[in-house]
Amino acid sequence: MRQLSKRFVESLTKAGVRKDMLDYITHDPELDMQLRGDYINVYYKGGSILKIKPKSYFLDEMYFNDSDKMRSKYAKEDPIFHANLVKQRDDLVKFLEDKGRIADYFSKAKAVMDKWALSLSDKVEFEEKKEQQEIAIANRRDTDFVVLDLEYAVSSASEYAYNGTLDKKVPRFDIIAIHNERLVVIELKKGLGAVSGTSGVKPHMDCFDHTIGRDNDKLFVKEMQELLRQKQAFGLLDKTLEIKDEKPLFMFAYANESGKDEFADFVDRCRKEGYNNEFIYLQ
Repeated sequence: MRQLSKRFVESLTKAGVRKDMLDYITHDPELDMQLRGDYINVYYKGGSILKIKPKSYFLDEMYFNDSDKMRSKYAKEDPIFHANLVKQRDDLVKFLEDKGRIADYFSKAKAVMDKWALSLSDKVEFEEKKEQQEIAIANRRDTDFVVLDLEYAVSSASEYAYNGTLDKKVPRFDIIAIHNERLVVIELKKGLGAVSGTSGVKPHMDCFDHTIGRDNDKLFVKEMQELLRQKQAFGLLDKTLEIKDEKPLFMFAYANESGKDEFADFVDRCRKEGYNNEFIYLQ
């Protein structure tokens, strides 16, 4: 479930450092805050600049590694190098834990992540994640598609868990949006290489059809309705928004900088793969 516990919400809304932090995040146009059930993820430029847990904060130490050395967080070949990253991370998090210096934390953390992002600018997966966050920030209010959630994973324990034939134990969808009071599950694509293969059009359609698309009890809709109410209470989304009790739609969004000819090519390829719904074009 995406929504937070009552106790967690209370810790964020009563006067104090956490309420001040929430206010800071919601008013920073570069930050995107998403609720994750037992924690909050604050995104910035393709990464998580802060994970807020009920009793602690977390920042991945690998953001301090802007080189190719030990790129994987699981590779610990150089304990001294890794320990230095951990120390830098811990020193920064102390700005929140010990001093409540919220603006100082985000200013310094942004500088760290700006450097980290430059080292990944040629990675397609990173660029797509950055696009997701930019879309979420730009589509909070006064827009046809209001972004409600990012990176929604269908748990294997869910009543609408994946029951298809692909090796997709926990399917993940890029964007959950509200359009004309109806939920839309959106898969974001960037580049023509993302049409076929194991991450192409057909597998994404299959994942939707065998998860949210077969949720006849509308449990997903109810979860998103509750998430919307909680986000509205935090001031993240307009309080006039509503979600109808209807089956969600599935759509592809295409982001590119090469113009509409490339988008038309993408549409044509998707049609050949059997996708017949509408598209969202992100210029």
